[in-house]
Amino acid sequence: MICYVFDLDDTLMQTSRLSHEFDNMQRNIIRSGINPEIHGNLVQNYYDHIVPSEPHLYHLLSNLKGPKIILTNSSGNHAKYSLQAMRLNNHFYKIVNANSLNFIVKPHVNAYLNAEKSVRSISPLSSWNFIFFDDLVENLNAAKKMGWVTVLVNKDYPHYSKEKLKQVDYAFHDIYQALFYFVSIQNRTSVPVQYK
Repeated sequence: MICYVFDLDDTLMQTSRLSHEFDNMQRNIIRSGINPEIHGNLVQNYYDHIVPSEPHLYHLLSNLKGPKIILTNSSGNHAKYSLQAMRLNNHFYKIVNANSLNFIVKPHVNAYLNAEKSVRSISPLSSWNFIFFDDLVENLNAAKKMGWVTVLVNKDYPHYSKEKLKQVDYAFHDIYQALFYFVSIQNRTSVPVQYK
């Protein structure tokens, strides 16, 4: 079985384009004394005003067969609020985040082992293949050592050296191209062909 593993920031969601808004939101939350654990609806409202919904991404994820999880170095709350604002939260079986990893994050091997463990609980007897989407090559290199298929989602990848992309199986400018590709091949073959 195939499990699709997604980084959140700058992979599924273009966080760098929203960094100013996120900084302002964090200041407002701190200034207001809002506790995300207690006032989750207020924090969600902040996210809903900053993060755009993603109907095209929703459609692509709907057509991608197999369980999907988030593996992020961000907090669980950030992931939860972001996915809800993008209207993608129902696509993901699990969020493996910095909090759940005791702040042992990618590219540390335990981050990937924790993601595998969460997926194996779905069907412990199944043989799993992991396809991992991330914007950082160093995170993909570590996943490749785990035997995962690696997908770089980064508009700058054409400027990277062949050596830097050595452990990258696929490279795309954005998540839409990447998902369109994987959706289009999922019925043609059980093992994706290499693409860079």
